[in-house]
Amino acid sequence: MSTVATASPRGHARCAVSSTRSRTASSSPTGEGAARVIYSLFKVLHVLGAVLFIGSLLLAGWWKWRTDRNGEARLAAFTLDGILAGDVRFTASGALLLLVGGGGMLALGSDNLMTQAWLSGGIILFLVAALTWAVVLMPLLRQLRALARRAGDGPLPEVYRRMTQIWALASGVATLAALAALILMVAKPGG
Repeated sequence: MSTVATASPRGHARCAVSSTRSRTASSSPTGEGAARVIYSLFKVLHVLGAVLFIGSLLLAGWWKWRTDRNGEARLAAFTLDGILAGDVRFTASGALLLLVGGGGMLALGSDNLMTQAWLSGGIILFLVAALTWAVVLMPLLRQLRALARRAGDGPLPEVYRRMTQIWALASGVATLAALAALILMVAKPGG
């Protein structure tokens, strides 16, 4: 039995398993059906990862914006605790599922898949989003939470507002990069 992976005209990776066994044997869990099931499982993980990753980025921005409009330091600290906990649980899990699912589909896909501009562009945009989140957004959120905690029952300090502007810009970059990657992966332009 041999496994052959191809790309359709639109760039969709397909797995094909050929065998000298009868049709009944190839539809068994060890034949072509198994390769399709495994590929589908990787795809489900990848889509779930995209939902978690992009959803978490959007929700973090929404909750931070709502809280900052209020101006209460204690509420900001509470909200930032929730955003940071959500980032660890959902954003990081989403990024991991994107990598596992996408990597699995690539492993089962054709050799020329990485020559597809939509795929390489989507991967680059995902890396921009993930690295911006990990290297810029998470550390800024921790610093903002510390500032809000120090302010206690008082108003948020001016430095908090300045750092929030940096956070908003970086959050916009990460979110737009993730959404652009999603569009490329779904539309597959030129593929």
